[in-house]
Amino acid sequence: MSARKTTNTTLDQNIYYKMQLLSIHPELRAEKRHTNRLIEEGMQYVLDHYQTIFFDSSGKPIKLDFDVKNRKGTNTTLDQDLYRQISSLAITLGLNRNDLIEIGMKHVIDKYSNYL
Repeated sequence: MSARKTTNTTLDQNIYYKMQLLSIHPELRAEKRHTNRLIEEGMQYVLDHYQTIFFDSSGKPIKLDFDVKNRKGTNTTLDQDLYRQISSLAITLGLNRNDLIEIGMKHVIDKYSNYL
């Protein structure tokens, strides 16, 4: 991991709240999975699996809809290499960086849903 930097990221507040709830669960807290680390876990998931997230089996793009009305600026301290990679992928896909971050956050919420 590279240096971490605090950045103002515009995120869906409902999703962010669920990430905060996850981060205070005793098991995840013991593993030092704080909110920002959970966000990074989701970002890595998007980078590792974007082919199956954004394209169907024939390689055609999948249409994704994002609910942006509940987004609010949130200070996050994230690994800058991951942040740059997500930014680059967003440009390649013609999407907003925050969309990719939220997709990753939703994956983490699903992964740890038994802790909510």
